[in-house]
Amino acid sequence: MDKESIEWLLANNVGPIKYFAGYSGWGKGQLDNEINEGAWMLAPASEEHVYEGKADKGISLMEQGIKKGGLKRPDDAKLRLGEAQLYAGKKNAGVATLRDVKGTDGTGDMARLWILNARA
Repeated sequence: MDKESIEWLLANNVGPIKYFAGYSGWGKGQLDNEINEGAWMLAPASEEHVYEGKADKGISLMEQGIKKGGLKRPDDAKLRLGEAQLYAGKKNAGVATLRDVKGTDGTGDMARLWILNARA
């Protein structure tokens, strides 16, 4: 997606929206292997915590998981936390969290897009 298209999407956003680039998928057994290797942190949370009225609980669980450490991809976790904070109306906290995302694998770029969206 080119820069102009992204800027248009940000300027014309009429509600909660998720932006995805590329493709992500798993081969047979890949997710189980990643979980067993510790690449994923499993937590007692569900989409309803953040996106269906229980944002404080969901955000708290996400913060606890990040604080616990041991994540192979902490920038991914911080990116999702920042998104959740913005969605929950915690703009200052969300922007601060997103500014801490420094990944060079696309997470830093996505964090900057979310910051631009928060300023719009």
